[in-house]
Amino acid sequence: MQIVLSVLSFDENNDPDVPALIAGSIALCLSNIPWNGPIASCLVGLIENEFVLNPTYEAVGKSTLEFTVAGDGTNVIMLEAGAGEINEEKMLSAITFANKHIRQVVEFIKKIENEARPVKLTLPSNKLTSENMLEEDGKSLDDLFRKTKKFLDENSRKYIFDSLKATKRERLDLLASLERALDEYLVQ
Repeated sequence: MQIVLSVLSFDENNDPDVPALIAGSIALCLSNIPWNGPIASCLVGLIENEFVLNPTYEAVGKSTLEFTVAGDGTNVIMLEAGAGEINEEKMLSAITFANKHIRQVVEFIKKIENEARPVKLTLPSNKLTSENMLEEDGKSLDDLFRKTKKFLDENSRKYIFDSLKATKRERLDLLASLERALDEYLVQ
């Protein structure tokens, strides 16, 4: 799934990325789409050796750290940083600082979701694997690998070394013809 949020207006002092991510998380929580959220994010600055939550553009200009963290309050799922020299301890402290605030936003989103009680879609189970599908056809992955190896052993020289392939287009055409031939061979 992909969510695209367009900023139509903002105060020109605060970066709209953080509220946009939170808005997307709330939208998914209130929709009928099943997902493993909610998530939230925040921007962490470091000014005069103190962390600043969601600093303004002006404050970011004074900061030695511009650090966006996204997660669910327990797990971090995304980090994006711009910084001067900052040691690992300080970065870890910044993540801990961010997670504390992210956790509060996630709890707030969960309250909204619990009040709205959206009915989520039930998606069909995706438990079928390639192995299961092959076995239904009476074939196993081992058989498929053996057959593929045999084909490549018998035909790779003909396709790859029969003439000089000087251009990328010729090499791509070669791969496409080899793929077609392998598909035809495997279907037999």
